[in-house]
Amino acid sequence: VSAGQNYSLNSSFQLKPSPTSFTPNTGSWNTYITVNGNSLYNSSLYFDEVFISNSNSYSNSISGSIPSSLLKKKFKIYIVSGGEKIEVPGGYFTMTGLTVNPLTQVKYFSGSLITFTGTGFNPNSNYNKIIIDGETIVSNSYTSMQFYLPTTISSGYFPIIVTNSLDSVK
Repeated sequence: VSAGQNYSLNSSFQLKPSPTSFTPNTGSWNTYITVNGNSLYNSSLYFDEVFISNSNSYSNSISGSIPSSLLKKKFKIYIVSGGEKIEVPGGYFTMTGLTVNPLTQVKYFSGSLITFTGTGFNPNSNYNKIIIDGETIVSNSYTSMQFYLPTTISSGYFPIIVTNSLDSVK
């Protein structure tokens, strides 16, 4: 009370966030990473410089998934609160690699449909590409990579590169 007036001060201070760990430490796009710690309320989650989510609940954890646009093999995880960036202990999160299963045959005719299967394709199919004879073909799927062998390609041996824009397999 001051000069006959009542004043109320809410949220006058906030405890500094104290992240302790994150799990998992490996995975691929859309993997949910959970940060554990104390006082994470009103904090933001970042993977390197990429904003992921805000924490608006009184919880001792905050989580978010890896966006398909994050094209880094390794990245650190941070909590940001009150303009301060705090690295979450645990080192780097490491993206699992692209694996492509061998083709079932070794000779194809021009115009043939070729399908690559495997793991680690980007969930945004625009990032999945096949490069053959200097031509880049964007995939139309994120579970496999299909393309038609160009009808203009000449006979011969052509190595094929499959990429998810992070890893490449020849």
